[in-house]
Amino acid sequence: MSKTRSKSLPISWKTVRLADVADVGAGNPAPQGVKYFENGDAPFIRTQDVGREHIHPALSETVDRVNRMAVESKRLKLWPAKSLLIPKSGASTFLNHRVLTGVPAYVASHLAVVVAKPNVLPEYLYYWSLTLDARRVAPDNDYPSLRLSDLQEVTLPLPPLPVQQHIISILAKADGVVRKRQDALDLADAILSASFVAMFGNPLTNGAQYPREQLGSVADVKSGVTKGRKLKGKKAVEVPYLRVANVQDGFLDLDEVKNIEVLPGDRERYRLEDGDILMTEGGDPDKLGRGTIWRNEVPDCIHQNHVFRVRTDRTALLPEYLAALLRTQYAKHYFLSCAKRSSNLASVNSTQVKAFAVPLPPIGHQQKFVMAVDQWDATADRLKGTLKKAEGTLGALLYQAFSGELTAAFEEACAEEIQQRQELDLVIPRLVALDVIQHKPSSQDEKVVEPVLLVTAMMKLMFLIQMKGTAKRRFYEFVPYHYGPFAKELYADLEKLQEDGLISIDNGEEDKTKITLADPAKAKELTDQLPEELREDVQAIIDEYGALKHNELLDRVYEEFPAYAKKSRRKKVAKKASKKASRGSKKK
Repeated sequence: MSKTRSKSLPISWKTVRLADVADVGAGNPAPQGVKYFENGDAPFIRTQDVGREHIHPALSETVDRVNRMAVESKRLKLWPAKSLLIPKSGASTFLNHRVLTGVPAYVASHLAVVVAKPNVLPEYLYYWSLTLDARRVAPDNDYPSLRLSDLQEVTLPLPPLPVQQHIISILAKADGVVRKRQDALDLADAILSASFVAMFGNPLTNGAQYPREQLGSVADVKSGVTKGRKLKGKKAVEVPYLRVANVQDGFLDLDEVKNIEVLPGDRERYRLEDGDILMTEGGDPDKLGRGTIWRNEVPDCIHQNHVFRVRTDRTALLPEYLAALLRTQYAKHYFLSCAKRSSNLASVNSTQVKAFAVPLPPIGHQQKFVMAVDQWDATADRLKGTLKKAEGTLGALLYQAFSGELTAAFEEACAEEIQQRQELDLVIPRLVALDVIQHKPSSQDEKVVEPVLLVTAMMKLMFLIQMKGTAKRRFYEFVPYHYGPFAKELYADLEKLQEDGLISIDNGEEDKTKITLADPAKAKELTDQLPEELREDVQAIIDEYGALKHNELLDRVYEEFPAYAKKSRRKKVAKKASKKASRGSKKK
C-alpha cells in the first residue's frame, strides 16, 4: 500500500506499511553446543522468553547468553536495543505476546524482529502491535504462522514524532496499571502454589508420601471432536466449541467462542461438565500440561480434538487438586520429558496424559485444600475483575490512540510546538553527529599535532551511541562493511554540515578522511537543542571510546559487535598474516 493518508485520520497523519517505517526480519537458529552459552555477555532470546512485557529483562538469569567471540562463525545477527519481537508461530501468537529488547540481543529464528526506522518510535510500534490480531494476519488455524512478507504489508497509522511521544506517555500509564493488576494476580497464584506445597509437600521430592496412580485409572481422558469432518448429509446440530486458542495457561479466553456443526450424538459425547479439566495437546513448551477447570461458562459447549477433557473420579481425585498439581514443576518435568518437540512447540498424546503418575492424598486432605482454593478463587475473581477493567481501559485508549481521537485536542492546542519539534526530530541525527565532532577525542593518532576526527572513527562512535546509548534512538541503517559498521546516510549529513559551514572535511584515503569543527559557537548553539539524554549518550561514548587510537577503536567495535565485522578488510588482513606466520613457523 502506498503512503496515503486515511480519510478518518488527522491531516498530519499517514497510513503506511510496516515495511515503510521498520525493518522486518527474523532471528537465527540457536547455536548448538553449550560452549556458545558459556561466559556469554549478550542475551539470546527464544520464543519462551517473550511475554507481555514492555522492556525485556534481558539481563535476567533465565535468559541464555551468547559469547560474542563465538558469534562470528555462527553468523548470528545482533539486533539493536528496542527491537520489537513477535512470535511467528504457535499458540503465543494468539496472545498479545510482544516485547521490546532492553539491550542489543541475539534472537531465535521463530521470532519476527521489527526494528524501527528514524521516523517512528519503537514504543509506538510496540503499543500499535498490541492491536495487531495475529489471527487476521496468519492462516486461520490453531497454530498460525506469521509470514514476514505478510507482516511487512500490514498497515498502521503514522502521526508526527511529537504526537507519537504523547501517545506513548498516555498509554504507558494505563499499561502500568494493567501490569500492577497482573502482578497482584500472579502473587495470588504463587500463594496458591505455596499452599499446595505446604499441605502436600513437593511431589518431586516426596515420592513415598502418597501412593501414585496413573491419571487414566482415576479419570476419564478424552480428545474432542475433529474440525472439518464431512457429515455426508446427516442431520447436524450447531453447538459452541472450545479451540486451543480458548484454553490458555491457567485461564480460559472466551472472548471468541466459535460454533461447529456436529451430529447429535457427538454433542452428547463431547459435552463439557462442571469440574472438567481442560488441557491442550500442544503449545509452548513451558506451558505444556497446564490444566484449566471448566465451570460451565458456556452452556452446551463441546471441545475439539486438540483439547483434552479430563473428568476425574471424585471419590479418589478432586479436579481442584489435579489442576493445582498440573501447575507444579513435577508435572512440568513429566510432560516435557515425554513430549514430542517441533521447532518452538511441544505436544503430548492422550496415552501420555493418561500415564501421568498422580500422587493421591486421602480425599479428606484434598477437600481441605479445596476450601483454600475456594478462598483463593474469591480473591482471584476480584483481582481478575480489576485486571479486566484496567485492560478494558487500555484497550479503549489503544483504539483512540491509533484512530487519532486520543491526541486530537493535544494536536490542535499544540500545533505550532509540534511543528517545531517535528522539524527538530528530522535533523537530530545530524545534530548528534555534530555533537560528536564538537566533543572529539583529544587524539586518535600520535602523529597528528592538532586533534582531528577520522571519518571511520566518526562512523564507529555514531554506531556505538546508537547501539549502547540509553536513549536507544536509531539514527542510521548500519550494515557490515570494509571497516565494520557503515551507514551511507551519515555521509550525507556530514556533507550538509560542511555546506552549512559548521565543519571542514579533508578528503583522503577511504578510512583517512579528516573532520574538524569550523564554527564552534554555532555548533554549540545547535547541539544545545538536543534532548539531554542524547547529549549524555554522546559524552558517555566519547569518555569510554574517544581516546582510543584508530585501530584500537576498530578492534573494540569488532570485539563487541562481531556480526558487523564479517566484511572487514582489517579482519581479513589479520587472518592472512596469522596464516602466513603459522606456515612460516611450521617450515622452521
